[in-house]
Amino acid sequence: MALNTFIARVAGQNVQRQNKYRISIMGPSGLRGRTGAMDQNMTLFAESVEIPGQTIISSPDDLRYGPTREQATAMSYGPTNITFICTPGMPERKYFTAWQSLTINKNDWEAYYYDEYAAPCTMSIFALDTEEKDKYAVKLYEVFPKTVSGQAFGAGSNDAYQTLDVEFVFRYWDEIPV
Repeated sequence: MALNTFIARVAGQNVQRQNKYRISIMGPSGLRGRTGAMDQNMTLFAESVEIPGQTIISSPDDLRYGPTREQATAMSYGPTNITFICTPGMPERKYFTAWQSLTINKNDWEAYYYDEYAAPCTMSIFALDTEEKDKYAVKLYEVFPKTVSGQAFGAGSNDAYQTLDVEFVFRYWDEIPV
């Protein structure tokens, strides 16, 4: 009986496909004059995307008699990763390293103001249905690229295209209505 219910549900509602997504990145205003319209181009070249998770931070509540229980104390968000397909000249890499240059001054190694490189920045990730309509979405707030990965080249790679892995950190995320 359970198998028939499962088949009916999949036939009626389908399932979420991993290859149906889109992203939107709103980088810092300090980049817009230096990198052109890369915020919009990034959405086209995102090869893989992670919707971030969340963790409840807790501590033991041992003030009462009996077994100890965990008490929620805060919420924590780990980083999220996106892999981008690179185009000739790797403007994708240039975009994210330029964004990173807004975080630390390489002349004196002092950090710039958070409000300039993270606070106004957002990223939205959308899960789409088979007709390319938004079905689920999250928005990340105060986002910036923490890690721009190294990129390997090799003579034996033939016609393989280059990709760039970027790890983003952010303050928090929310589900947004679609």
